[in-house]
Amino acid sequence: MNQRLTAVFAVLVMVVVSVSATMAQSSPTLRIGISTIEVSAEPFYAADMGFFAKNGLTPDIQVQPNAAVTINALVSGDIDVGAVGINNLEQAHAKGLAIVAIAPASGYDAAKSKIVTMLVRNGAAIESAKDFEGKTVGTFPLRSMGELAMDLWIDKNGGDSSKVKYIEIPFPATAATLQEGRIDGAIGLEPFTTQAKPFAHQIGPDPFAAIGNVWAVNVFVATKAWAQAHPDLVRRFAATIRDTADWANKNPDKAVAIFAKNTKADIATINSSARPVFLDALSAPLIQPTIDLMVRYKQIDAPFKPEELIYQAPK
Repeated sequence: MNQRLTAVFAVLVMVVVSVSATMAQSSPTLRIGISTIEVSAEPFYAADMGFFAKNGLTPDIQVQPNAAVTINALVSGDIDVGAVGINNLEQAHAKGLAIVAIAPASGYDAAKSKIVTMLVRNGAAIESAKDFEGKTVGTFPLRSMGELAMDLWIDKNGGDSSKVKYIEIPFPATAATLQEGRIDGAIGLEPFTTQAKPFAHQIGPDPFAAIGNVWAVNVFVATKAWAQAHPDLVRRFAATIRDTADWANKNPDKAVAIFAKNTKADIATINSSARPVFLDALSAPLIQPTIDLMVRYKQIDAPFKPEELIYQAPK
């Protein structure tokens, strides 16, 4: 009898171990690098709302200071997926780095969003695009998408962007730097634009509109080698982002609460800021406008097909 009970117990242990192993395999950990700005905050929402769990993933969300650090972490294998600006992906591709977009993050939609503003210090003699000539403007980082968009707006509206001096000012320092008079204007990104309102005012439209009506601003990327080796994880992550984008676009107030909880940002400031729009799919037409912009301002040497930047699942 004891032998029979021992045998039954052994079988039960094997079943439990097998089930546990299967569950572990079905919910692998994904290391995700993001910055603490709303345009790349979807992993925070997905973790809180259970979208990662729904798609069989366990997130390990790691905060990165900037896109350069994120890309280096991808290449070194310290993270699996990272959120970067579309311009960062295009520059990496132009340099020969095998990095591809596996899901969209935030996008620009002229009818729905207002992400970037051109701020002018109160008292500065700037009323038109041409007035920016000879002035000093804060941006972060230098030659960012916001800076290039502002260049395009200036050049399209009678000014010469080559005569504008840009200096690097981290977004959280924008308000103080304007107040001190160290810069004449700044490229504003929420919620820091709202913080700068006592010392500056907006001029012109959202400069992103000069690039196009609808285009991808941020994307989630991985190395091509990692994506090709883990097509199922890419599929699950993309599904998670689709679920999250749909939820976040419909529930901005709930998204703000989750963002504030994870970043310690002030809810009142975020609520008074413009909301980002999250994309649920990525396509060549959403990328082409920024490739054209990068070529125009010599951030990449030559154009390439936007399809080269998008991960293609094996057939």
